[in-house]
Amino acid sequence: MQNNAIRVLVVDDEPDSHAIIALMLSRQDLLRIDACLYAFDLSQAESLIDLWHPDWIMVDLDLSASHGFSIAERLSDEEDAELTFITAHERETASILAYSELHLLQKPINKHALMQELQFMLMHQAYREKQTRLYTFKHNLSHPYASARLAVPVQQQWLCLPLQDIYFLCRKDGLAQFCLSETQFLAEHSFDHYQRLLTRQTGFLQIHPQYIVQIAHVVDIDLAHQKLIMRNGEMLPVAAHKLPVLRQMLSKP
Repeated sequence: MQNNAIRVLVVDDEPDSHAIIALMLSRQDLLRIDACLYAFDLSQAESLIDLWHPDWIMVDLDLSASHGFSIAERLSDEEDAELTFITAHERETASILAYSELHLLQKPINKHALMQELQFMLMHQAYREKQTRLYTFKHNLSHPYASARLAVPVQQQWLCLPLQDIYFLCRKDGLAQFCLSETQFLAEHSFDHYQRLLTRQTGFLQIHPQYIVQIAHVVDIDLAHQKLIMRNGEMLPVAAHKLPVLRQMLSKP
């Protein structure tokens, strides 16, 4: 992405959407817009991407000829353009996008939401391995949840992390520290961010204000000391009211 100006591509079979977005972008001063291009469908979008290499691609999920997610098939694995989806209907798709650190804007799009997207782009402009988010998204589209991956910002770069590798997360100065089998790293998102994201799914449970665990990596419960024993040998504190839930989850085959 250029530092002084960006090219935007809006892919939507409703021309009014492009006109509204272009107008809002022309009335902001966060980033200078070099061009706001328009494509009616994914075929036109592919041609414009090859020709103009836009910095930010906004795709409607509700295209008449195809689902907006199909844009992923038309982007190379090395593509580092920002990718945002827009929709009037499909709110349930937000979680698969959140795993990839891609965003979903609801129609009618308002300027506040659009400015938040620009702020996100500015904040992560210098990050390395930007294509990791697209790779993660492509992977999650074609694999079941059990094999899902997470794009995680760490030290100004993006990491692709298989969900099944996460043993637990702990809160550290408000941020989330990921703990795997033999390594740990501090993400640049808050613990609360991952609490909202991961505990929506079966398999993850917040056992304590400071800890979220993946149940598959729990070996046993030390009831006497009110601690969990993890597969990597770590022992984690458990809030008393979580013990019955844990015992029930661990008793399932």
